[in-house]
Amino acid sequence: MVESIKEISISAAQVIASEYPSREYRIDLGLNAETKPIIFEVNNTHGIKGFANLDGKSIWRKIVEIRKLQNGE
Repeated sequence: MVESIKEISISAAQVIASEYPSREYRIDLGLNAETKPIIFEVNNTHGIKGFANLDGKSIWRKIVEIRKLQNGE
């Protein structure tokens, strides 16, 4: 199932990136009644606010660190 989710995510990202390159997206996935992965929506918001609310904030800090590296900061 993990491989299937990965394939769906990459395919969705490639389709979106062909029209809107150099942007960051969030892909909301779920499982249908047959437990097959499906895409609910693709968002163009950064969507890391929720990670800042987690205990320890280590995931949030890592995301911020990676973004800074990507932006040449």
